[in-house]
Amino acid sequence: MDTNGSVRTKDFWRDLGKTNIEIFFALDGLEDTHHLYRQDTDWHKVIENARAFIDSGGFAIWRFVPFDHNKHQEQECRRLAQEYGFASFENIY
Repeated sequence: MDTNGSVRTKDFWRDLGKTNIEIFFALDGLEDTHHLYRQDTDWHKVIENARAFIDSGGFAIWRFVPFDHNKHQEQECRRLAQEYGFASFENIY
């Protein structure tokens, strides 16, 4: 399943993490750039939901679309993906 992860509650994502589903979270940069492409989303809420999913056993992939405004953040996003327990990090071109 692909999602920007900005809707629903942590409880929803925690429950979903207990199922056998793979989620691709669209996270295009850090707090200061993510919203430029993923409009009407809150980076902190997406991270909170993704972490609830991961912490309950979910298999999450961080999907990153590199743009001129965020490509300088790719390494930090990769580091955070690893720190937060994402199974992998993918660029989408």
